[in-house]
Amino acid sequence: MARFNSMIRICHFSSAHSANDIRIFGKECRSLARAGYDVHLVAGRSLRGPVDGVTIHPLTSKPHGRIRRIAVDPWVLYRQVLALDAEIYHFHDPELLVVGLMLKRAGKIVIYDAHEDLATNISEKSWLPSLARRPVASAVIRVERYVSKRLDAVVAATPHIRSRLGSYQEQTVDIRNYPDLTELPSRPTEPRPFAERDTAVYIGSITVARGIHEMVLANDRASSSLTLAGNFAYGSERTETVSLPGWSRVIDRGTLDRSEIWKLLGSAYAGLVLFHPTHSHVSAMPTKLFEYMAAGIPVIASNFSLWRDIVEGADCGICVDPLDPEAIASAMTYLRTNPDLAGAMGARGRQSVHELYSWAAEERKLLSLYNDLLI
Repeated sequence: MARFNSMIRICHFSSAHSANDIRIFGKECRSLARAGYDVHLVAGRSLRGPVDGVTIHPLTSKPHGRIRRIAVDPWVLYRQVLALDAEIYHFHDPELLVVGLMLKRAGKIVIYDAHEDLATNISEKSWLPSLARRPVASAVIRVERYVSKRLDAVVAATPHIRSRLGSYQEQTVDIRNYPDLTELPSRPTEPRPFAERDTAVYIGSITVARGIHEMVLANDRASSSLTLAGNFAYGSERTETVSLPGWSRVIDRGTLDRSEIWKLLGSAYAGLVLFHPTHSHVSAMPTKLFEYMAAGIPVIASNFSLWRDIVEGADCGICVDPLDPEAIASAMTYLRTNPDLAGAMGARGRQSVHELYSWAAEERKLLSLYNDLLI
């Protein structure tokens, strides 16, 4: 007998991400709820109660330091999520691999969602002593391989991650962080004409490795304005950054809600995504890149091969050396002083997102995976 989705309980859980995480809640959980599943989310810094059809539960274990989160919190979280008695469990952190295995042995359907390339990511962790990174990475990868083989499916955020994890788990699908176009506001007023725009924007977590120093220095040389929507990941990096020439031209907005972000993007002449060329960055597909495109603004992006194919393929921005403030400043000045060209680039980026890079296709893959697992 066929089962109705509303009878099927799903539990997404994370010890590292907040309940309003764009990928976990904004896209995956909301899509599953719209499809009629009984969706529950257990995560930190939680919203309360049902939101958009998703029942949200705060973590029983409060946020602690990194070691506590890795060594202790998973066992507390296991008891919390098991008590929800879901049919499918979908987890989002590599430190929860053991929890996933325990849930599988308890007779549950379990999905591991790999947001990042774990092998590369560990080798670049500054908080690990350099001599420890290789052996720690090797040990963690062995655990990931062992557990992934025994779960029901793996979801990968990029094709690169899928190609690696697909060798462990046959049921591996890449579900990319493309923008959900249903989020785009029906604006009561039109965005500002490009000729009136004087700020570039960066949205998301702010770190040195994501190019904040180069952005601020370039902003100074371009005599531009730079608006940040996000928080510094490390207090020490903020202290370094505010002392740089160009910080006086920065508008630091902090964390904004989604409607405020779309409004901000509608007032910018360009969006910046200038990650440094680390192994984990060159194969990443950052959400902000596609959100800039969806908002109809040109992008100034790192000249990685993957990103260049997207940006230059759509003719929707300029790719530069992310370590060269002069090149970044030149791109900023060019777009700011050529508003018609910037507007045309933005329009092509928006069209490309609608045709190639929207969440709608990824949602279909997610729902198909769940359907296959429940047959």
